[in-house]
Amino acid sequence: MRNIVRIISLILLLSFCTEKKYSPLYFILGSHLRSGLNRPEKVKNIQVDYNVSLLSVELKWDPSIDPDTKQVVPYYFIYLYYEYPKPEQYYDKKYLLDITNIPQYTLFTRTFVGTLFFIITAYDLGAESEISDIIRVDVP
Repeated sequence: MRNIVRIISLILLLSFCTEKKYSPLYFILGSHLRSGLNRPEKVKNIQVDYNVSLLSVELKWDPSIDPDTKQVVPYYFIYLYYEYPKPEQYYDKKYLLDITNIPQYTLFTRTFVGTLFFIITAYDLGAESEISDIIRVDVP
């Protein structure tokens, strides 16, 4: 009975302390439990623009929704590959270029010429979405 009272007290405390729109229960669950919840939707409608004057690649996409909270996911992982990625490389963090909390990213390519491949995933504090379509960018 004491444990139940403690858990309820903790939930109420977190509901007053958090500015996020997630349920307090979401923060109480361990990452091993959260990863069992529904994955965020896949990143879609990616637009790529190469800016010749700035020597930069700009990626933009539609925000992904977390099906558990019905909110926009808080983070996006940008993976960068210098050759077409194999399936075992998709979620490998050694290819993780950056993490952003907005649905766009700019990479400056001043010293690079060749082909770049990007994968973008949505991350909701416990589960990572399926990979986006693989984006190929040829840098002149």
